[in-house]
Amino acid sequence: MSTSRATASEINNDYFVVQHSTDGSRFDDLGTITGAGTSTQSHTYEFLHEHPLPVSIIIASSRWILMDNLSTALYAR
Repeated sequence: MSTSRATASEINNDYFVVQHSTDGSRFDDLGTITGAGTSTQSHTYEFLHEHPLPVSIIIASSRWILMDNLSTALYAR
């Protein structure tokens, strides 16, 4: 299962934390993706969840957390 995000521009984007949830309430970290820092260009990021549970068993959701270079978290679904 893959999930992706696109940005039009970025300010101080250090990295994304990609999380996964089976109930929409409790999220577990899957991994991180390095951000582009500060950029006026668009970027597309993709993360491959290598061991997802079968979708027929669960309702799965993911979220991305943008971490800036000051360790400030900005949540995006």
